[in-house]
Amino acid sequence: MNSKFQQAIYRISPFATADHSRNHDLKGRKSNYLTNFFPNYDYLFCDSGRSALHIALSSIGLCKSDEVWVVTTSQNEYVSSCVTDEILKFCSYCREYSEKTRVILVIHEFGKFYSGVDKLSEYGVPLIEDFAHSFSALFYDRKLKCEYAIFSLSKFLPILKGGLLLSAKYSKKKINDRKDSNLARSVFSLYETKLFEIFYKRKQVEYWYREELEVDGCEPFFSYTDTECAGAYLIKINRPVEFLHEMKLFMQNRGVECSVFYNLSVFFVPCHHRLNQFDVRAISRLIKNYLRGKNDI
Repeated sequence: MNSKFQQAIYRISPFATADHSRNHDLKGRKSNYLTNFFPNYDYLFCDSGRSALHIALSSIGLCKSDEVWVVTTSQNEYVSSCVTDEILKFCSYCREYSEKTRVILVIHEFGKFYSGVDKLSEYGVPLIEDFAHSFSALFYDRKLKCEYAIFSLSKFLPILKGGLLLSAKYSKKKINDRKDSNLARSVFSLYETKLFEIFYKRKQVEYWYREELEVDGCEPFFSYTDTECAGAYLIKINRPVEFLHEMKLFMQNRGVECSVFYNLSVFFVPCHHRLNQFDVRAISRLIKNYLRGKNDI
C-alpha cells in the first residue's frame, strides 16, 4: 500500500487546498445573475446549505407538533443527518404525507431531479426544494414552484462551505434583510459565468465512468437527462452491502473519497468537473481490481 502522505487524493467535492487562500482573497464581488434568472425570488448567500435550510424552516413558523414530509429522488429510507438534525430543531419529520404535514421538503439527490414536484405542489403547504448536487436548476429553464430553493455551493464549486437560499417574493417573511455570506457570494460570482462549462465537463466525466465500468458489470444507478449531471457517480454492483463497505475502506486507503448508498448495493465515487480521463481511469481501475479480487495493491 502506498503511503497516505504520497498519493493522489480524489474528493467528492471539487475543492482543493489551493482554493482556500484564493477564495479568501476575493473581496465583495457582486453580480445580477440571480436577479436576472429568478426575478420572482429573493436570494441570500449563507454559510452552508444547512444554514439555508434552517433559515427557510424558521421563516415558515413551525410548531413542535408539526411534521416535515421529506421526499427524495431515490425514495431510499436514508436521509442525511444534516437535514434531519435541522428539522428536529423545529418539529418532527416523516416520509409520507399526514394530517400533521406543514412543509414538504424535496431532496434532489446526486444531481437527479425528483420528477413529482408538480403533484406535491397541489397539497397546498409550503414546498422547499433542496437541490443538493442538482445545480443545473440554476440555469436550465425549469420554472420553480417552491417557496424556498436551497443550493449547497460546496457540492459544485471549489469552496469549503457555502449555501444559497432562494425565497419566493410572495413569502410572508422576507430574507433580504439578512446579511449575505461574503465568501459564498464572492465565490459564486467568480464562477457564475462558468456554470454551463462546469455542467458539461461533469457530463463528460459521467460518460467516461460509464465507458470504464459498464464493461465490468457495474451499472449506473441513475440515468441522467440532458439537463441533469451527476453530483457523484453512483454504481449498482451485484455484491453484498458488506462487501461494498470493505471496498470503501480499500478505496479510501488509496486516496479516493467514496461511500455506500445507505443499505443498497450501490457505491459512489467523485464525479466533478476537475477530474480528467486519467483520473476516472485511475479510480475505475481500483474498483475493477477489487471486484476481481486484486485487493493487495
